[in-house]
Amino acid sequence: MKSTTLLATAVLLLSPAIHANQSSNSCENNMQELEGIEATDLNYLGEGAEQQIQDHIRQAKAAQEAGDMDACFIHSSKALREIRGVGEEEGMEVNDSGTTQNQ
Repeated sequence: MKSTTLLATAVLLLSPAIHANQSSNSCENNMQELEGIEATDLNYLGEGAEQQIQDHIRQAKAAQEAGDMDACFIHSSKALREIRGVGEEEGMEVNDSGTTQNQ
């Protein structure tokens, strides 16, 4: 009984640390992907969409620099989702290397 209680307590205490590590890795992965996409030409995006994506990227970078990996992950994910969504609407596809191509 004591070992079960000890195990349950350990799991509860480690959960936030595991989640923080996943957010950190996800933030870093997303930011690397965004850097590759930013290096390509985003002119296929409409002006409003491009501005919104750039805002999310700026917010993600600021959060990453401040050590807020959850906010970094949220904003970088939104930017990637919008890039992929707009690309699909325009008949474009963003591949794994971050470049766009016609479908």
